[in-house]
Amino acid sequence: MANKVLGMHRLKNKVNRNAFDLSHRHMFTAQIGELLPVFTQWVNPNETFKIGYNGKTRTAALNTDAFTRIRENIQYYFVPFQSLWKYFEQQVNNLTKGDAGQNISKFASSSTEASKISTSLPYISYRDLGMWLSLMVTHALNACGTYFASHPTIKERSALGFKEYCDSSSGFSDVFVCDGYRYCRAAKLLMSLGYGNFDSVIQYDIYAMAERYVADGNKWNTDSFSSSDYFVIFGSYESAITNSPNLSILPLLAYHKICNDHYRNEKWQPFEPWTCNIDYLSPSDNMNALSFISTDSFSKLMTTIIDLENSNLPIDYFTSVLPRAQYGDESAVLIDSSGSDITMRLNDPADNTIGFMFGGSSYISGDTLRKDGTAPVPYDGSYVAGIETVSTGLGLVGLHGKITGSSSSSSLKISALRSATALQKYKEIQNSNDPDFANQVLAHFGIKPKVDSRVSIFIGGDDKTLSINPQVNTNFLDGGQPDIKAIGTGDLSAGCKFTSTTYGMIIGIYRA
Repeated sequence: MANKVLGMHRLKNKVNRNAFDLSHRHMFTAQIGELLPVFTQWVNPNETFKIGYNGKTRTAALNTDAFTRIRENIQYYFVPFQSLWKYFEQQVNNLTKGDAGQNISKFASSSTEASKISTSLPYISYRDLGMWLSLMVTHALNACGTYFASHPTIKERSALGFKEYCDSSSGFSDVFVCDGYRYCRAAKLLMSLGYGNFDSVIQYDIYAMAERYVADGNKWNTDSFSSSDYFVIFGSYESAITNSPNLSILPLLAYHKICNDHYRNEKWQPFEPWTCNIDYLSPSDNMNALSFISTDSFSKLMTTIIDLENSNLPIDYFTSVLPRAQYGDESAVLIDSSGSDITMRLNDPADNTIGFMFGGSSYISGDTLRKDGTAPVPYDGSYVAGIETVSTGLGLVGLHGKITGSSSSSSLKISALRSATALQKYKEIQNSNDPDFANQVLAHFGIKPKVDSRVSIFIGGDDKTLSINPQVNTNFLDGGQPDIKAIGTGDLSAGCKFTSTTYGMIIGIYRA
């Protein structure tokens, strides 16, 4: 009653539900292993989606009716924006302070101050996206320039030779990724996520255009080529762009969040948080991604925010090899030992077998010892050298004696053995499961925590095997024999339903 009398009346928005048909036709080309986003949808809280996929797949022409199998699948995921940036839920509320001007931030910037709140979200301009792609293309141009300089004649050059040159070079090993130009794959990802039209970049072959440039009678020069019509120029229309649109970077982060959460081999591949998390960005910082994403990574062999990723090979007898013989380090038990003095006796009149051991039976009375002719070997901060006799040249091979100790003892405590056994079991349970929090709690305590906004959620999907059918050419021109070729076809259907409780994005990933 007190809350009703003295409390504030909680106003609620009346939510109206409307249904919309979002179906569309989407045509795309995917290489084997590509994690290609073919469906993206921004999601508000309390929205319900009925997702259906009906796809027709056709492969390129095959040389033979191969007895092989290709599986294609479509999988849908929901990525909460809170998992990409910890400040998102506070920023999207459009509230910077309370009614009395008090602080409403839930995060601290120091031990005495709260983090400031704004209403801005991270973005990247369309022009800056082109600049990121131009860095990759320029890096490939530099690789092409060094290849032409080291192979001046056309007989020494080839497209395969250029790729092998880049792969073996420490500075240009990132020009090709999965047998394709890196900048082409990046442009393909940007187009798939709806960032604009970059088809001219996807179709651009810098090595082929460089060869055409030389074949047309031009002398190779990197600067001249980059300013010619043979080169793709990103800044040719920049002067006409007065207001370049600002685009959200959340779809790029969401795509890489899915790849890290669901398509990574946890035993071998590291998590790459710099591609899917910007918690280091404060609400008071500059929200332009150009200011907080390093451009050096676009010319290095590392995954960036605009790189298209590939899936791993299916797990089988060979690809399921573990990094170590067992899960976790082996637990060892320390054996307690105590003792005072240890004595080694090398002379005993009652036992003639005790003494120095040499490599032969010949001897001369009164013979002396010296270092042999071999070079000393460093070991444990000193040098190890051989010893031999001066007259006979027999080498000293060892010592034979008796070791005695006073009041020495060793013991193995049963409590230490039990502790080591428990530790070994803990390590095996920990390392045999996925390293994320939910799976670790499930493995140790038998209950999986409720899925929250820190991880991406699998919604649904399906897979199917492509059928490879023979194609017979019966055109008996000039009395020729019929040719039997083949082509792969597939019909894939999938459906799922999802209701969101927070802001996020649904992304459909196609893979074959």
